[in-house]
Amino acid sequence: MGVDGPDASSFDAFVLVRGLSPRGDADAQFSLYRALSQSGALVVNRIDALLDAQDKFRTSHLLLRAGLPTPRAALVQSTAEARAILHGWQEVVAKPLYGSLGEGVERMVVGPAAEHRLTERLAEEGALYLQQWVPNPGHDLRAFIIGGRLACAIERVAQEGEFRTNIARGARPRPARPSP
Repeated sequence: MGVDGPDASSFDAFVLVRGLSPRGDADAQFSLYRALSQSGALVVNRIDALLDAQDKFRTSHLLLRAGLPTPRAALVQSTAEARAILHGWQEVVAKPLYGSLGEGVERMVVGPAAEHRLTERLAEEGALYLQQWVPNPGHDLRAFIIGGRLACAIERVAQEGEFRTNIARGARPRPARPSP
């Protein structure tokens, strides 16, 4: 889409599903999304909402502020910080700060191998989002809320031996009807 066409008003709506794509330039995508929003076009999923959802630390903060229970989390930028968190919590889930689909998500148990891996990841990524490990039953519930009401929900069931419940990591979706 160019600055001079096609006209954004020639489309019924723009649906921003996942936020910024790992392909291409995130700054360029951000500029395009902002321009669409400012053009008066109907943009489903505001760019600010997508950015909030893609930033794991920000998401945790917003959920806590809304009174929803979430695992303990920390944003670390040094090996010393990461080791201190790992030793305090004993078991963590390390994630890139931004992203989705379960990419770069690792479970780590206190010990030399985990410390080495945290050091490697921090050297590569500069920062990590750590969550305290919370045992799970191998499935989770994803609910979609529109206008403050439950629109639909799915249960995601992890593959055997896998803790991640991302469909992109092989989890199976099942219809769900959560209780109110």
